[in-house]
Amino acid sequence: MIAAATLGAIKDERLELAADTTTAEAFTQIVGTCLRHFRLNENLLRRAPDAEALHQTRVALRRLRSALSLFKPVVADARFPHIASELKWLAASLGPARDIDVLRDRLGEGSNAALTAARDDAYAAALAALDPQRTRDLMINLVEWTALGAWRLQPLDPAMVQAPAALFASAAIGGLNRRIKRRGQDFDQLDDESRHQIRITAKKLRYATGFFQSLYLLKRSRRRLKAFKKRLEALQDHLGQLNDLAAAPALIERFGLEPETSPSSIERETLLSHAAEAYEDLTRAKRFW
Repeated sequence: MIAAATLGAIKDERLELAADTTTAEAFTQIVGTCLRHFRLNENLLRRAPDAEALHQTRVALRRLRSALSLFKPVVADARFPHIASELKWLAASLGPARDIDVLRDRLGEGSNAALTAARDDAYAAALAALDPQRTRDLMINLVEWTALGAWRLQPLDPAMVQAPAALFASAAIGGLNRRIKRRGQDFDQLDDESRHQIRITAKKLRYATGFFQSLYLLKRSRRRLKAFKKRLEALQDHLGQLNDLAAAPALIERFGLEPETSPSSIERETLLSHAAEAYEDLTRAKRFW
């Protein structure tokens, strides 16, 4: 089911994978839901550019890129690098507009004419990136490759392609969870870039959990999954706020805003404390996979 977000934007749909779904079938279905998420919000963004439609369009692209990263051991044929690169380009084209929206939300009435003009320019650039043949070709190629690519018709490892999605899911989720634990050691001593890398991995883990959650049907698994998702979302939210704080000073200087609009050290330390606590909570979460 596809749910409406605020301002008319469309949130991602819950994916229902059958218990006997193969890894190849799971990838195809996941890409399909991500593409629908993207196209619905892309259409909204074209008709009435607003922050939430832009955000959901970017979320759809992040989910697509996460799916490719997650399934790379299975689908990395000769066409994979080009498709992954084009998705990265498209996502980057929408980034500046989102950065300005986040800063405007933070400043409220403190935003100035230069920032407003920059937002208009950034949205124009984002819409321009969505319009050309390059983007249309990307989406067409992605659909064709997902269904008929060499990774599927002439796989190097047929057993991996036809393996149960449940086995692939548990291995992938477990690997991402271990990566977060490894990268987050001495969490409060990490620099901004290291925490940003944990944030990226947390996003991948959150998307992977969403992709495969329908495969975990036992009562205990569902209970643990709910608790795990809650802790993961908390960590991701705190890391996102820390990332916004780290990016804010450069944007504030760029647009000639008042120095007092910069984030305070107290605000940063408070967020860091919350993020460290959320990280510890996640590391103690019981596995559902």
